[in-house]
Amino acid sequence: MLSLLRLTKNDMAKAVIERLVSDDTLRQELARAYFGDEAEESPKKAKTLLRAPSSGGSSKDWRDERNLTCGDPAFVSEFQKAMRPLLGPFIG
Repeated sequence: MLSLLRLTKNDMAKAVIERLVSDDTLRQELARAYFGDEAEESPKKAKTLLRAPSSGGSSKDWRDERNLTCGDPAFVSEFQKAMRPLLGPFIG
């Protein structure tokens, strides 16, 4: 991610990547949003969400696989929007 941060000129992508690499509370925040808790396994599950857009998937796919009916927190929507133009040429 740090190499993407250095290479991108997209300000939104820079802000999202910077938060991703510097905010130690982000996984707990996502765990609360999706699972309603911060139990030890929930932040680990939430971490897999952030891999979905980088492999051509989406948060909706990720939620559907886990039978989650909640929506996405603002950070996840921003993350997906920022990653699409950066990773598009690599994932199809």
